[in-house]
Amino acid sequence: MFAHFNFQSLGKLNDRRVPVLIVAWISILFLVSIPMFHFEQGEASLPQKSLAASEDYILTWNDLTLGKNTSLVLSPGSMHELTIASKNALPFKGRLLKTLPNGSSTELHSKQGAKNKVKFEVGPFTAPAEYTYGSGVVYRKGYQLQLTLTSESGETAQYNWCQPLATDKSERLILGTEKDFVFTPGWGAKRLTQVERSLVMRPVISIRLHEKILMEPGQLEVLMSSHLQDQLIAQVKVTNKKGRLVYEQEVTFKGDHSLVIDSENWEEGTYTIALHPYLAGTYWEEGPALKYHHTRLEKNEIVISPLAHWSLQMDPVRTALTLNTMEDAVDQYAKGKYDKSCWQVDRSGSLLSKDSRVNQTPIPLDLGLKGHYALFVEPIQEALVQVGDAGLIRPVSTPLVEDKRGTYVVAKDFTNVTLNLFPPSQDGYGIKALHLIPVTGKSVKKLYQQVGSPEMPVVGVNDWKVYFKPQSRVEEDQIENIIAAQKEIGLHNLAWSVGRSVIEYKSQLEEVTLFPAPPPLSTSESENKIIWDKWNKLVNSDYYTKAEIIKKIDAYETALANASKHQVGLSAWLAMNRHYHGDVERDLRWSLNSSIFYRRNPQWHQAYKDGSPIQGNGRMSYYFPGVRKERVDILLEVASKGPGGLLIGGCRQVPMLAYNPEMVREYKKLTGVDPTKIDATDSLRYTQWIQWRANFFTELLRELKVGLRPVENDLGREIPVTVRIPSAGIYWNLAQGLDVTTWLQEKLVDKLQLDPLEDRDGRGRHDVSPYVQLGRKHNVEIYGGVGSSWFLNNSNGLVPGLMRLHGLQTSGIDGIEIYETELTAVATQERWLIPYAGKPGVLESFLENSNLLSCFPISSTTAAYGHDNHSFREAYDIVGFGHESL
Repeated sequence: MFAHFNFQSLGKLNDRRVPVLIVAWISILFLVSIPMFHFEQGEASLPQKSLAASEDYILTWNDLTLGKNTSLVLSPGSMHELTIASKNALPFKGRLLKTLPNGSSTELHSKQGAKNKVKFEVGPFTAPAEYTYGSGVVYRKGYQLQLTLTSESGETAQYNWCQPLATDKSERLILGTEKDFVFTPGWGAKRLTQVERSLVMRPVISIRLHEKILMEPGQLEVLMSSHLQDQLIAQVKVTNKKGRLVYEQEVTFKGDHSLVIDSENWEEGTYTIALHPYLAGTYWEEGPALKYHHTRLEKNEIVISPLAHWSLQMDPVRTALTLNTMEDAVDQYAKGKYDKSCWQVDRSGSLLSKDSRVNQTPIPLDLGLKGHYALFVEPIQEALVQVGDAGLIRPVSTPLVEDKRGTYVVAKDFTNVTLNLFPPSQDGYGIKALHLIPVTGKSVKKLYQQVGSPEMPVVGVNDWKVYFKPQSRVEEDQIENIIAAQKEIGLHNLAWSVGRSVIEYKSQLEEVTLFPAPPPLSTSESENKIIWDKWNKLVNSDYYTKAEIIKKIDAYETALANASKHQVGLSAWLAMNRHYHGDVERDLRWSLNSSIFYRRNPQWHQAYKDGSPIQGNGRMSYYFPGVRKERVDILLEVASKGPGGLLIGGCRQVPMLAYNPEMVREYKKLTGVDPTKIDATDSLRYTQWIQWRANFFTELLRELKVGLRPVENDLGREIPVTVRIPSAGIYWNLAQGLDVTTWLQEKLVDKLQLDPLEDRDGRGRHDVSPYVQLGRKHNVEIYGGVGSSWFLNNSNGLVPGLMRLHGLQTSGIDGIEIYETELTAVATQERWLIPYAGKPGVLESFLENSNLLSCFPISSTTAAYGHDNHSFREAYDIVGFGHESL
């Protein structure tokens, strides 16, 4: 760790007369207090060990004689051979220990040739890598080999190989003993693209369970896949918990293959299903394997989502109501009355929206039910339903995993309650069927108590405009649904977006721009007409719902009112540097999101290290007081409206300060050092530079703290300040303009929320441990973050997201942050995974006992889900002088 110096006086630009003695004193301070910079793990070179440990042997791998540091190239699915010969023709013994990614080891027996030569058949290397998640870091574990050679005289030579991440188009073993490698798919991407790299590390043969097992535990179907060029011959073996074989079947296939296994009468318990490839006359027990949990639902148990374990208890006394034909349902329960200007009925009897932007009234279904019911809806794309006139108007999406009941929406007392059907705002969307299952009131109360009561605090970061898609209902009541539906699943604290470059609330400030921003105009009246026509067309198509909801209401004040109504803590979140990429002068799509303030002040934009402007970068430099003031004014205005706190968005987009020429000249004048000519290899001077530079964003926090005092006095309470930052590492944060240590030392922030934004070409670790230690030291809460990429209608991201959550829960953090949880306010199957974020013990048990992990096993193509969704776009570095050099 390096020491930090308070550059507050240097950060104020109104006094540029800094005495030479002060500058000299600063340099001495750094010289004695800052150790030389060292690269964090993940950047270091891969472990290597010279084969020169013994010059007495010649090693050959698949007919390739190995040199000092030659790696062992793998061709998974083919036989690999290791041959050792004694240079001096003396006899020796060889022992080869092979350790699979799952940790099991096998001692391979050699084939003795001449007395001075030993050969090992090492096998096909078809066991998939294992992925583990701890304290925000993803680790990949591959194969290991240990070769021990013993001469007649008793002298021993040992060689160890491990399997790192692929850096070219081949998997390989290198010299070393490292077991776990920090995994991100972008690592080494300068030679391979992210996709190419992920595919290289993808297992050549794989198995998973068909997801129908999640609804019907006895319906066991094993899905197999092979990426080998030739047909695969393999053996499927199923063993019970005691290791007894219960099923065996040979399969031959190329590409994909399905095997249905009758497990209906098996005893309840956990089974291992393994695929053993056949090669060179042997079934090799190193193929893929998974766990199958054979269970049966308890009597009358109703699991509300196949992706989670939460359940209700059916009331067997009352009868379920199924409405398979909505046309008949409307005739029977709404007396056939509905507004035909906004509804249509298709051939199957489904009820669909038409003329979607017409002001619509719902169809009230008077079902005449008594008691508690669970409502499941089969939507056509998306439906809108409301239970009772005072209930939430809920969007309902199609199930991610097939469920004949549709998507679970809510369970409540339906006595004397109408079910209102609203037309979605997208033509052709609607409802196919409704299923109402009688349940006990006691089980309903238990369910919502379970999912709505987190043991660990969870914050949902709401980029709420994303909720309003083309099919969305563009009404004020949807703000209430966003707030209340998230609380229902345990999100009692939300961060609400108030703006990025443009703002999203009604403001009295003169220099801000409300979304959508007007287009850049020319001097020609005829050309301006063309520009406005294009702009209006864009707003009224792609951006219609977002623009309309902002035009209709003040979403921020509406959210505050509903947060108070539903007892939800709501903080105002402002993204600090997201002015959008693209040429706003030519592309109107970007101009919608780019403020007039940003466009009018190019002199305050950031610049590359070579001094050239960052075209379309969308970032301003916090070196300039005017940039700081524009953001602070917005924060103070939204604070005056009485939120639960402020969230400073330091993840959209880093860096906060790069190399604006005016700032570079200032530093060179103060110190005599040209910062564009140094990088992190010059540890002392580079650290001095990034410390000085980061002080300008710190100055914003100081200015905010001073400005908040009168606001807090008027409100009669404090407004806590939280900063959301990438979890790339404290030194890297400093290089991005975020001086975390100084913030905590000066008590400028009350909480840090860590976001796994990977913008370091995959070299990042995202270990939250250093932040936790720093937070403990300064009594500041640290929340570990999970990006939205894991649950957004993406079955392959579910398990990595849950594993990442579990790793964070056990890392000593104070709470969890999840990005874009406003989307979980839509009724989906996957929204019921969110409650696990606040229940560490429950999540651990679920991961141990659910078939979800075997339906969607983790591989190189899915392991990185849970990173921020802006990850793997940039390749910032602190070494070098290119356009992405910090």
